Amino acid sequence: MTEMFVPDPVMSLTIKPKKVADLDSFLKALNRFQREDPTFTVQHNMESEEIIISGMGELHLYVYCERIKREYDVSIDVGNPTVNYRESVGGKKSFNYLHKKQSGGAGQYAKVIGYIEPINEDITDLDAEMGNIFVNATEGQNIPNEYVPAIEKAFHEWCKKGPKTGYPVVGMKYVLTDGKIHVVDSSSMAF
Repeated sequence: MTEMFVPDPVMSLTIKPKKVADLDSFLKALNRFQREDPTFTVQHNMESEEIIISGMGELHLYVYCERIKREYDVSIDVGNPTVNYRESVGGKKSFNYLHKKQSGGAGQYAKVIGYIEPINEDITDLDAEMGNIFVNATEGQNIPNEYVPAIEKAFHEWCKKGPKTGYPVVGMKYVLTDGKIHVVDSSSMAF
């Protein structure tokens, strides 16, 4: 026998039970409906913490919402999914940043020089899951190799929450070209 053709969903809604006590019955209903109907899909969006149901249209999804209410006696809230926005850089931009902090004893000192640029010049077609790239292009020993992983870790941590809207930053290339250390005050924490 040939495989059955299952079209891609065309509409999505968020759904959640009004009472936490109804969560088990709610999840049982969703699992049952998924087994019965291959065009009905359920996803859990980790970023927005929403349960998203998808199907062949508005009526298709509302039929399942009514069945949850009638057959499982679960009151639900239905709404539109939130958009998972992303940030990126518009072009190449150089940086020369000095972190210097003195508070009595040993201080903190780190200087990084380089540039950031988009990975892909056509930013409008960025893939939502596109990551970021860190490139160590330093020459010589201005920044010892022991501090480079700290700089890379800080870059990836920063990309989790962008400066403009707080959404993750994607499609960015960070190139470290130079820097400077202080013999006493430089540390991985400073970098």
